[in-house]
Amino acid sequence: MTRQLRLASGVQTDVGRKRERNQDNVTSYVPTDPETLAERGALFVVCDGMGGHAAGEVASELGVNTIREVYFASQGQDVISSIAQSVKSANDAIYSLARARTEYSGMGTTCVTLVIAGGRAYIVNIGDSRAYIIRDGDMRQVTQDHSWVAEQVRIGLLTEEQARVHAHRNVITRSLGTQPNITADLFVETLRDGDRVLMCSDGLHGYVEEAAIKQEVLTQSSADEAVKNLIDMANANGGPDNISAIVVDILEAPEVSGPIPLPDNADEPIEEGATQPLPVPASVTPAAAAAAAATTTATTTALKAAKPAKRVRRRRELYALRFLEAVAILLVLFAGWYVAFGPLAAQRAVNQQAQDRLTSARRLIQQASSQPPSQALTALAQARTLALTEANDTAIDPSVKSQAQSLLTQELAPAVQQALQRYNTAALIVPVKGTSTVPFSISCATPTSSAPTAITSMSGLVPVSTSAGKPALVSGQQPIYFISGGSLYEALIPVDVNNTPTAGTTSCALVAVKGVSSFLSIAADGATAYALAQDAAGGYSVISVETDPVVNGAPTMKTTTLFTVPVTQETPTHLAVAGANFFVSYASGATTPFGVWLFNGQPKTPGGPATSAQTISLPAAAASLLAANNSLYILLNNGAIGQLDPTHIYASLAVVAQPPAATIDPSTYTSATPVPTVQNTDATPTSAVTSTPTIGEVFTADANLAADPLMPSHVLLSDPAHDRVLGLGTNTNAPGVTLLSQYVYSAPIANVGVLAVTGSGTTLNAFAWSDGKLLTFPVPESTHS
Repeated sequence: MTRQLRLASGVQTDVGRKRERNQDNVTSYVPTDPETLAERGALFVVCDGMGGHAAGEVASELGVNTIREVYFASQGQDVISSIAQSVKSANDAIYSLARARTEYSGMGTTCVTLVIAGGRAYIVNIGDSRAYIIRDGDMRQVTQDHSWVAEQVRIGLLTEEQARVHAHRNVITRSLGTQPNITADLFVETLRDGDRVLMCSDGLHGYVEEAAIKQEVLTQSSADEAVKNLIDMANANGGPDNISAIVVDILEAPEVSGPIPLPDNADEPIEEGATQPLPVPASVTPAAAAAAAATTTATTTALKAAKPAKRVRRRRELYALRFLEAVAILLVLFAGWYVAFGPLAAQRAVNQQAQDRLTSARRLIQQASSQPPSQALTALAQARTLALTEANDTAIDPSVKSQAQSLLTQELAPAVQQALQRYNTAALIVPVKGTSTVPFSISCATPTSSAPTAITSMSGLVPVSTSAGKPALVSGQQPIYFISGGSLYEALIPVDVNNTPTAGTTSCALVAVKGVSSFLSIAADGATAYALAQDAAGGYSVISVETDPVVNGAPTMKTTTLFTVPVTQETPTHLAVAGANFFVSYASGATTPFGVWLFNGQPKTPGGPATSAQTISLPAAAASLLAANNSLYILLNNGAIGQLDPTHIYASLAVVAQPPAATIDPSTYTSATPVPTVQNTDATPTSAVTSTPTIGEVFTADANLAADPLMPSHVLLSDPAHDRVLGLGTNTNAPGVTLLSQYVYSAPIANVGVLAVTGSGTTLNAFAWSDGKLLTFPVPESTHS
């Protein structure tokens, strides 16, 4: 018994989730007459239109209708010739209408066509709509995308992954209706029972992973359900494009006999299983095929209205009329086509997309000047990305690349500099230039060695005043005290006549106190330094240290044990001194785990025990103490900062400071580097008092508090996490601080935690332990009050 062609199919198109109109069109025709089915087979078409307004919709509808009508009207021809003639007629019709009506100018459509006849599948494609064959548990893409990125993949310049996200992934290099002549691809394969063919637009394959498509078409037995589920999958992924899919199941395929029928004008045999150019229709000359044809508006209307009919003679007459009309206007259109739709159409499309991106980038740059600073920087970062993509794109014309580079250097860079300057002004940021630093190398004798040893760490650093009357000191030196490895040292830093640190030789001496095994914390008040020390037996005491005259080029010190700190289960941690008030923080107390003892006045007998005047509870262990402006400021190791109120009760402080941008000095920015962006905090910096320590800035445990020697009402706070020192104005009547300035530094200054400050004139001299070295740098005194 002769095998007959039996099929089951599912056909559906969907507008998707983001588009207002559906520019996809599909058609299928399976003749019910057995003779026609045996001779012509069944036809399925997917077209994905493109063009403004409704032009894409018109192009795709004209494409599917013309291919269907012309194919079934061309009885007597072989299958391949009929397909070639129908595809060419569709191209002629779309191109003619686009040239005749300005609202359709430039419209076109992708197309994938399947004819199943005589046991073979004939697949033709133009553009990036696809056909797959599913057989023996595998899915194979038959067609090759006619797109710019696909061509780059085929020649090895892009990977599949890069192509999926490339900026030019939507640039089509071939389509129906955009050029007078077209070259479609043809693929022929013998079918087997149980084969399945999937045809789809890029609204499916562009937004659903191929593995997911394969899983669906392999496991779903119903063609209708498979199509429905595939479209649902694309919509579930956002549905950004129109979606079309056709699934055809081969229930029974006729046996193939003989070779593939060849067109009369075929120069080479058709190779099964390979992609090859669709032959030019025999009824059209090669010159006419190179230019293609167009029809009048009336002819287009007739094409759209035509339907399969049994009167073949009338169809042939109508087709002949269409062909004559096309040839009649061919010469008029050819010159215009060559200019508008010549071989460089794809290149022009790439260039136009690049120009569109540059226009968007320029618009972002122009809008930035009227936006809040942080928002402007974000917009400028987007503009740089757009312009840089085109400046580095090898696919666009050099003139467009030059425009992109000019946009980066002449428009973007000045706009970024302006936005950075506005941001710095709003955030009270003062750049500290790294070129103004003075580094020092310090070597000292240690408790275990009399030979000078380089200092490699510091856990505390304080300067003492030289204006309190120390006539025996050698002029031109600034005494500073620091703790390293639990030992206390004094160093003399060279300064000029204005007391500004300057390059030169430093001297250093170990401060040795009998009975002391370790120094925990240091503070300074005027010309005297104070240290919190621990003895070998585990006791704690406060010691004063005063600089005496230099002997043989080295400083000498006078030390006095002022009082013993009485402890039970507590562990003293930090010290702050202001006049007769001594503050000692502790951890792990019996009743209050964390707190501060206040000792009022020095004991009458130095060395004797002291009794704390008051114990102040803290919410966490202290990381740094500073007594200034008749108050105590405390940085906790949880990152919060607080202050004792007039009754000596701890109150949290909120320090609100916008983070600095990566580029501190706006004048140094160039488009060669990314645009520095910051979090969107364009509000004016404020201060507030709150009981919740996490409100406002939270600092790292290696931050440090320091006094401002030029302005007693100011406090300085180092913030190594953001490479800055904050200048804060204080209030003696109630807890609270106000941000005055942010001194933001750059290399070679980095990660300043340990900080001490002296003053000269209107300039603060910051001493900082920075990445394993001691250095100084000047910062201007804040002019805010």
